[in-house]
Amino acid sequence: MLIGDQLEKITIDALSEIKQKREEEMSGRWFNYEDSLKNMPATFDRYVQRYINGELCQLLDQNNSLSEISHKRKITFYGPKGLSKDYRGFGKRDVHYSHYGRICLVETPESEKIGLTLHFATHARIEGGQIKTLYVPTDQTNAKLCYLNPSEEENTAILPYSDDNEVNKNQYFARRGKDGMIRLYNKSKAHYQDAYPSQCIGLAAALVPFIQHDDANRVLWVQKTLNSLFPFYILKGLWSRQDLKKK
Repeated sequence: MLIGDQLEKITIDALSEIKQKREEEMSGRWFNYEDSLKNMPATFDRYVQRYINGELCQLLDQNNSLSEISHKRKITFYGPKGLSKDYRGFGKRDVHYSHYGRICLVETPESEKIGLTLHFATHARIEGGQIKTLYVPTDQTNAKLCYLNPSEEENTAILPYSDDNEVNKNQYFARRGKDGMIRLYNKSKAHYQDAYPSQCIGLAAALVPFIQHDDANRVLWVQKTLNSLFPFYILKGLWSRQDLKKK
């Protein structure tokens, strides 16, 4: 449930209660319209306080620009209609092939929340309640970037960002959208290609130098450190430059 959906639910619940109380008061013999309106702010305040004191309402991490935007792009299995804090299973924590390009494959807490509190991938966004990721159509010249949800990429093969996967002129290694398996495909079967090399990871992980050569545990530790120590300004030239640092 998105923040906007939660606020919408709070507003609807508060208005429904106000409507019910007004109807009950108007059915009585003595009804004062002005006194009835005075009670409306108190009803709204009660619902707002309930939301503020909820487990999903947190103070924004503003230690630096990276930690702030990472906090805003955090998602969780906890909360209303979600998992309880006593959940100790493994099923919900596992990585799913539909997470590719939508949820960071690295960034997660090293605690009982591992795999249950996650972050959006670098180029993921939400449309219509679904997480979509960015692709480049391969069957068009000067094709525009497009966002796809998991169901829209099930019946096609997707090429990685790099062109080094070419076996010959007609065959490429590509990822099948239906199950995420990498197989050999004719280029005519691959209708999309990854738009960026950092597509499958989040913002903090994309800043880790040489991430493709690192151990996953080291990357997890480094991205947590970056959230605490990432500088506001870069005062001199970098020894290593990642895709995101150019922006």
